[in-house]
Amino acid sequence: LEYRSGQYERKLLLDEGTCTTSHAPEAKPLAPRRNFLGAALRSLLLPEGYPHTVTEDYLEFQIWDTLQAVCSYLRGILCTQAVLTGVGVGDSAKTAASATVQWVLRDGLGMFGGMLFAWSQSRRFGYDVKQWRFFADCINDVGLTLDLVSPLVPQYFLLLTSA
Repeated sequence: LEYRSGQYERKLLLDEGTCTTSHAPEAKPLAPRRNFLGAALRSLLLPEGYPHTVTEDYLEFQIWDTLQAVCSYLRGILCTQAVLTGVGVGDSAKTAASATVQWVLRDGLGMFGGMLFAWSQSRRFGYDVKQWRFFADCINDVGLTLDLVSPLVPQYFLLLTSA
């Protein structure tokens, strides 16, 4: 059984109920923490066997994909802030109950619209998957833009955010 202790890797020998450890000749110095952290990050972020198991453009693709994911996350934060402002969070004239009702109505109308669209178009989804994926991305961007501008026109908040 091998284990790490301090700065050395040691072997624990179990033999008929007794326990002994190997000493200096077999003990190996451990790699610095920097190497350990680098290996851990590579193991976490890169596929098994990288770079031999992927195409040459994998790293570039992954960098752009990660940047896009971070931007989407930040955009989501801004949209959530805009929607919360739109329902009245932070406005002393609004109550928590009115903000909750608007939030539930917004989500409910959005879900109903999504189900209605899926019901009317579901037969066509399988014909051109790429087209529908592109359409979904575009509609998502439109929806997020409407969420962002909704606090600017509070009289149309529910219409804009549930569309």
